[in-house]
Amino acid sequence: MSREEARGYIQAAQEAELGGRPEDAANMLQRAAALFTRMGQHRRVVALLQHALRLQPSRKVLHNLLSQAVERLQDVEEAIERWRTVKA
Repeated sequence: MSREEARGYIQAAQEAELGGRPEDAANMLQRAAALFTRMGQHRRVVALLQHALRLQPSRKVLHNLLSQAVERLQDVEEAIERWRTVKA
């Protein structure tokens, strides 16, 4: 679990996105977000998950993870809105 491993996932996501494989790109971004979560870099996690959601907006797990990341940043209003999206 390293920063280099997370960067590898991000690079793979970029390649997948450019290759027209949004689901694969979202998966790689989710993996990178998991690593950055363990490193406590929650702003980066939010950015990665937001990008993943632009690629796969109906994936509830991404909404769920994003709400958790936002909550860790203590942005309560945004977290509540994200939880509502998960429940919808």
